[in-house]
Amino acid sequence: MEHLFTVVDRMKQDYTHSGKMDLGKAASASGMKDFGTPEDISRIQQAADWDRTQVRLFGEFLYIRSLHNEGKANKCVADVNALIKKYNLKLKPIAITELDQATHFSPQVLANLIILTGVQAQNDLARPSTDIKTDTHVLCFLVDNRADLEFYKERIAGDPTPALCHRLGPLFTTLFPPDGEPIHLGRLSDVAGISDSGDKKIIYLKGRRTYALKLQNGEDVSLAEPRAAAELFSAYCSEQVRVNSTPTMRLFSVNHYGTTTEVQIGDSMFSLTEAELRRLQSGQQLPNDHPLHRAVVNAASGEASLVMYTHPLMVKAGPPQKFADDFAFTLQQAYPEYRIYRDP
Repeated sequence: MEHLFTVVDRMKQDYTHSGKMDLGKAASASGMKDFGTPEDISRIQQAADWDRTQVRLFGEFLYIRSLHNEGKANKCVADVNALIKKYNLKLKPIAITELDQATHFSPQVLANLIILTGVQAQNDLARPSTDIKTDTHVLCFLVDNRADLEFYKERIAGDPTPALCHRLGPLFTTLFPPDGEPIHLGRLSDVAGISDSGDKKIIYLKGRRTYALKLQNGEDVSLAEPRAAAELFSAYCSEQVRVNSTPTMRLFSVNHYGTTTEVQIGDSMFSLTEAELRRLQSGQQLPNDHPLHRAVVNAASGEASLVMYTHPLMVKAGPPQKFADDFAFTLQQAYPEYRIYRDP
């Protein structure tokens, strides 16, 4: 294929200088002696209009897929890594058109196929991951784009997500050191936070939605979909707020979902509408008969203080942390006669 492109380039150069195209001369100058059959001429004419990146990537994908199908996982992984560097390949979600399915693949589809075949080959090696940052990013990409990736599964022999979760297990255990020291998650851009309640260790992934990875029995990892992830997160926060509150320090947590703000104090959960939140932000207290107003007054009365609980998604800087911090100051501004603090 590269020889074909070389001949085309040579012919174009000749045409630029002389106004003539000589296939035989171009082939000979390109080091190709037997290149002049009608089929060759037809290929030359077609190649002149080809997207060369697309053609090259298609050939690279066929080669990578053959390595994988032949069980040459080590060679497949090494060559995929080399191709990623050579072509600067990146995973990007892309809708598959009927043209992609029936005729050819766009360069981005081919880039995805090459990378995902490499991911699957890594899974075939049945060894622990050595790069938690990269593999967590790939995992987040896979679960975020399942609808688009249905197209790829037939071409890479299945969904690589479960095997990738399994390979990441040993590395995920390092996020929960036995001495209880906090782990800095800043370098893991796809990890929103972690929670640890003994036998329940959860890693929260932040893609277009939030997912939960449950770490069980040491290194077994299973994926929880967004709805289940929200339930795990809510249950953990509720337990922490409840068990760590004292008569003089009442914890509260806050989360913002779309147009609703949820506040938990003790065992009770309260919802605020956007209008009620704006009222607090303006410095006004909620009506006396509002459940949250009564809960704030009861929790922070006398010598008691109301302290905001830093939940797992607030450990890293981002929207959840900012909203919670702002809400603590908003509540303090609206209820200045009570002790309301942000968890340091």
